[in-house]
Amino acid sequence: MTHILMVDDDRPTLKVIDLKIHAEFSNVRLDAAVCVADARALIKSTYAENITYDIAILDFCLPETEEQKPDIDESLCREVRNSSPDSMVIHITSYADRADVLNHIEQQHMQSDHLSYHPDERL
Repeated sequence: MTHILMVDDDRPTLKVIDLKIHAEFSNVRLDAAVCVADARALIKSTYAENITYDIAILDFCLPETEEQKPDIDESLCREVRNSSPDSMVIHITSYADRADVLNHIEQQHMQSDHLSYHPDERL
């Protein structure tokens, strides 16, 4: 079974990606969260079950809780890497030109053991 963590504060985006993944792939467990706190809880509970995520799809701009305003958050990427070091991390964002986002991509995903796109190669 493939385990996927998906975190985005836009519920319609979560729904579309969820439907597409389940339409294309069988035997998938997809855990979804709309804020950092909920994602951390999912990471902690799956780690306690001895389950690691194969793929993490993470928005860069997320609220800490559902009641808070979204802000750039790099902590979930680190937490996924710590609990599931072999996972593929996919970042989605509409803030690809921000220095902190570019810095994170360069420092965390442009290493030789990670396949990553260059921010100038956006769709």
